Parts: sequence; C-alpha cells; structure tokens
Amino acid sequence: MHRREAVTLLFGALASTAGAAARPVVSTLIGTGVPGCSAQQVHNPYGLAIGPDRALYFCDLDNQRIRRLDLRTRATVTVAGNGEEAYAGDGGKATDASLRMPHEIQFDASGNLYIAERDSHVVRKVAAGSGLISTLAGTGEAGFDGDGGPAARAQLRQPHSIAIEPGGHRLLICDVGNHRLRAVDLRTGTIATIGGTGERRPTPDGARLEGSPLHGPRTMAFDRRGQLYLALREGNAIHRVDVAAGRIHHVAGTGAQGYGGDGGPARVATFAGPKGLAWHLGASTWSTPRIT
Repeated sequence: MHRREAVTLLFGALASTAGAAARPVVSTLIGTGVPGCSAQQVHNPYGLAIGPDRALYFCDLDNQRIRRLDLRTRATVTVAGNGEEAYAGDGGKATDASLRMPHEIQFDASGNLYIAERDSHVVRKVAAGSGLISTLAGTGEAGFDGDGGPAARAQLRQPHSIAIEPGGHRLLICDVGNHRLRAVDLRTGTIATIGGTGERRPTPDGARLEGSPLHGPRTMAFDRRGQLYLALREGNAIHRVDVAAGRIHHVAGTGAQGYGGDGGPARVATFAGPKGLAWHLGASTWSTPRIT
C-alpha cells in the first residue's frame, strides 16, 4: 500500500446481482482520514494480511504498531508495538516492544507472525500463543553480511517485503537496500542470498536466479502453483521466478520509468517504481498478477 496523506484503510469486495456482471464495491473498514491511533483512527497503514483467525492484520506504520481488526465486530487491538519508534523489546511481550517502521507482515502455518521492520533493518517474529517477540534476521545495523550463518547475526539493509514459501520451510526477504533476495531457513535459522548480486543492472530473462542482478527487489507474491512474482522498484519491471528450476523470467515492464502500454503486451509496458504486488485469488493462469 503506497504512503499517502489519506489514512483510510479500504477493503474492496465484489458483489453481483442476478443477470449483471460483478461490480466492485468499496467500503471503509477503519480510518477517518485524519491521522491518529484509536479504535477509529490509523496513521499510514501499510502491509495487510489475513490471520489464521480470519481477522485483518495491518502495519499501522507511523504509529509504529501492528494492529488486528476483527472483520465481524470491527474491534481493533494492538498485537505488536508500543508506539515508540525504536528497536527494542526482544524476549518480552510484543505489545511492550518498540518497532521502527514496520512495512509488511506474514503468518506461517503455525500462526507465528513475522514483521519486516524497514528502518531497524530486521525481520522480527511474534510467537503464536505466548506473544513473545524476537529477531529472526538482522542485527539492527544496516549492511550486508552473514550468508551461510545464523540469520539473527546477519545484516540487512531496509527489508521491505517478506513471504513464506509454499511448504513453509523458508521465509523470503526483499533486501531492497542490498539489491538482493534472501531466504531464511525456518528449520535451521540460517540465511542465504538466493538472488541478486548487489549490482544495479537489468535482470537477464531466463537466467538463473542465483547470480543474476536484481535492481531494487521491492515486493513479491506467490501464485497457486508456487511460482514467485517479484517487482523491482528501481528496475521498473516484474519477473516470475520458477522456484523449482531456480530461474527468473521477465513478465512485465521494459525497465524504463514511465506510464504506458495499456492494452498491449505487458513486457513492453512501462512502470514507475512498482511497489505493490498481489495474486488475484480467482486467477487460473499465471498471467494475471495485480501490480500497483
């Protein structure tokens, strides 16, 4: 979700009537349009996720919190963050911990919550059941180091997007500032670079992911077949990663910054720093990711 002055969190649903095509319906779930932190107010909402309890969780970015919205009752509670912009609180309750610009969240199959904390340069974990918070990856200092060792001793630089691989064994991290895609093995805790070289160069179509440059990997999403779609912010392009084969394929965007190409082939369209990517749940083919 892009940063913006309006802080209203919107939820789109499709409604259909007999004999008529489905039409989009938009309603406000939370937010008054005025920044704040209350049962009705948020301040710059970012990454969203539906939790295992079917509630909506989101990053209340400028409130430095992760919040839970019950979609039935509309009740809102904080699940992580005390409102202080800092990196502190590991080992204690997530609600007592400090966060620094949390941008995206993900749940694993066990209900553990993962938080990409951009300005702390870490990914943190809130344990299901206990609610205790810890650092999964990153030291709190920006840098690039630690591949092959414990993720909590490695360095990241402005992690934005995270995703759990199908099967649940790895957590992928868009290490934007390092122009790399990294993976944490959730069974062993080790981290590795699986894509990107740190170079700001175009990504060759059909090349092996490992060893190919990635210019600003900003966000990603898996489709139903386990294929990974990756948006390159500075690269102004969308790529598909065949995870099993370890190869990356050009899907959309020429690499040049601009706005054009509607109605034509996606590969010759132009983007201006794509930052959001989601897989349409009704999609039956790999050709229909939603890009913002």
